[in-house]
Amino acid sequence: MCGGATERWSAGSSTPTGDTPRVAAAGAMTTPDEQAMAGVRASAESNGGIETYVRQWLGDILDYDSRQGSDLVRTLSVYLECGGDHEETARALGIHRSTARYRMQRIREIGHHDLLDPDTCLHLQAATRALADLPGPRGHRR
Repeated sequence: MCGGATERWSAGSSTPTGDTPRVAAAGAMTTPDEQAMAGVRASAESNGGIETYVRQWLGDILDYDSRQGSDLVRTLSVYLECGGDHEETARALGIHRSTARYRMQRIREIGHHDLLDPDTCLHLQAATRALADLPGPRGHRR
């Protein structure tokens, strides 16, 4: 989609797959993204499950998408995968950059998220990736 590597969580695993590996202190192959995402997933699983985590971070946007027939969660996912670059997001979605900027503003308003905060973006990215792996109509494979 965008130039960066992506990672996926394999079903039943608490460690994501993909991205460029490096050797961790214990000798396991990991990346900083894998370590961060594994920590987020472990936290989510111990605090009510992945579905609860996804609802916590994306619930308002998911509800809006459902009511309006929009796809702001997909826009958010692409934006995060593109490193927060509006131009790349617009290109990946096949829309004008002003449309991408407008959608991101709506996401900020609806979701009440500070998209300039790295921790918030990490959680939102984890939630959009986890959503893709959930069964049901909102879960989808990329």
